[in-house]
Amino acid sequence: MKLKITKNLVPVLLVGGILVYGASKTLKPNNKENNNIVNQIVEEEITNEEKTIENIVNQVIEESIKEEKPKQESIVEKPIKEEAKIEAINGLEIETKKVVTATTTVNIREAATTDSKKLSTLGSGNSLDLIYEANDEWYKVKYNEGEAYISKAYSKVEEKKEILNPLEKIVYFTKDSNLFDNSSKEVIQNIPKLEAAKVYKDLEDYYIAEVNGNIGLISKNDTEDLKDTFVIVDISDQMAYLYENNELLVETKVVTGKPSTPTTKGLHEVWDISANRYLRGADYKVYVDVMMAFHNGEGLHDAEYHTHYNQDGTKAFSHGWRGSNSFGGDLYKTGGSHGCVNMPHDAAMTMYNKIKLKDKVLVKE
Repeated sequence: MKLKITKNLVPVLLVGGILVYGASKTLKPNNKENNNIVNQIVEEEITNEEKTIENIVNQVIEESIKEEKPKQESIVEKPIKEEAKIEAINGLEIETKKVVTATTTVNIREAATTDSKKLSTLGSGNSLDLIYEANDEWYKVKYNEGEAYISKAYSKVEEKKEILNPLEKIVYFTKDSNLFDNSSKEVIQNIPKLEAAKVYKDLEDYYIAEVNGNIGLISKNDTEDLKDTFVIVDISDQMAYLYENNELLVETKVVTGKPSTPTTKGLHEVWDISANRYLRGADYKVYVDVMMAFHNGEGLHDAEYHTHYNQDGTKAFSHGWRGSNSFGGDLYKTGGSHGCVNMPHDAAMTMYNKIKLKDKVLVKE
């Protein structure tokens, strides 16, 4: 008697996402007497096919394990942090570090993308300490005790030297002069009249000083001391600095006079100090909290928009015409003042509380 055995493929195992099929049997014997023979044949066939299925399963498992083995990831180098170097030169400790200098006014971003939050701007020629090159398009820099990013397209990396010794005094140049190399005495840079220098060591005929980031020798005969309380206004950098006994008390971005009405360069004296008043001109009338006049009608005063409050906390009034981020950079070229030095409110108030009549104001390019 011939037995008919049909096979249906059914799923028996899921391995690594692969479904393995085995065979099920359906027996159709002609009579009951042949059950033993049928059972024997079925057992042998099932045993053989189970071995075959087992081999297939084992092979699939082995292939699956091979595919699922974690690939060895390539080691990605982390950016190397720029570290400052300190060396001794002529008895001074000088720190050399890399900075990112803006080649034009550039945005300071929270992350290395133009879609990230804009924290502030960095004016042309101004610098921030470099942490490292984040990628092909961005520098990571130190910013306000934290970190930020600047686009490489609008900046460059430079080396900056800083003297770690205590500052002895600040001088300004009464004539055009030069900065000389400490060793070779060769000219490092030409220095225009009214430029300022930080003095760190007093030699017989020279000072060891820092001028615009460069360190070298300057002639004593070409300089005069800035003493007591004084202000330095830098038109090129759009910055103002208040010193008291050579200690820096205020460093702030400003907006000076526009090209048609520039702030007058020179060494001036504060001749009038006033508060809560209007400044008037042919085409303007603006209210300010404080004004420190140093040359004709030019002076240092607040211009930042802010609100005054009553003692009970209710709003009294608001005034000012510049936003908190509307200082520094190249703003003065298109939106400068009539000659005054516009300042953020807090910086102006600090200067008002420190400056006295006849204190010096040095305005330089």
